[in-house]
Order: sequence, then structure tokens, then C-alpha cells
Amino acid sequence: MTYETTNLQKNYAATLPCEDTYNLANLHKLVLTIGVPPNIYGYSYIIRSIELILNNPEYMHYITKGLYIDVAKDFHATPSRVERSIRHAINTAWTNNCNDTFVNEIFQNCIRPNKKVPSNSVFLSRLYYYITNNYQWLKDKEIS
Repeated sequence: MTYETTNLQKNYAATLPCEDTYNLANLHKLVLTIGVPPNIYGYSYIIRSIELILNNPEYMHYITKGLYIDVAKDFHATPSRVERSIRHAINTAWTNNCNDTFVNEIFQNCIRPNKKVPSNSVFLSRLYYYITNNYQWLKDKEIS
């Protein structure tokens, strides 16, 4: 069975907040609060990935063969560059992290003990679940 992102985009209606119904600025603030610097490519790739996942949660099952491909198309990059840049952004955030309590609130015990850094798919899925579980908070309030 081949995976086609166009079918995914056509077959699934947005069941969770999308860019029309939640404040996109709060998504940027959330990623910045975690510690991802905005001057690296991975930052933009993470933002776009979360937007796509919010609009279609099925992407979480097709990170490599769907999400990275669609993000790469949006930025005229390769899927491997997207994956590597997101991984670099996560590693940078964990190295420079200054907001441990907030990060622990989002990621809790899902970080691999031998690596101390979440994988790309864990990082994106935990952000997705945090946003969807705190939808009203993200919609109404500013992230400090």
C-alpha cells in the first residue's frame, strides 16, 4: 500500500484546532518557550509540522513517509533535511533549555533515558497532545 499525502489531506476534515481557530502566535511562543531558537531551519519546520498535524492527526502515523515530505515541499527542501533540522532544533532546545518545569509539564516521562532528548516523533506528538489538551488555554491566554 502506498501512502499519498494528497489523499490524507482530502479524506480527513480538521477535527482539532487549525490555524483558523487557534492563535498561531501562541504556537510560536510555545516552541520558543521550549527553547527552540527561531534562527534555525528546524524551528520553521516544527511550526509547519505541528500545523499539519493539527489539521490532520493522521500525519502522526506517517512522520517519515508523509509529514516530512509535505513539509519539505512547502520549504523546497528534502525530507532528510527536514528530519535532520528538526532533530538539530530539539537537541539545541535541550542543550540550552532554561524552562525545565514547563518542558517537564509537556514531555513528562516520555524522554528516552539513554538519550535524554526526545525523538522527533515523540517531540511532535507531545506538542500536539499538549496543544489539543490545552486548547482553550492556548486560544485565550498568552504563553509567558
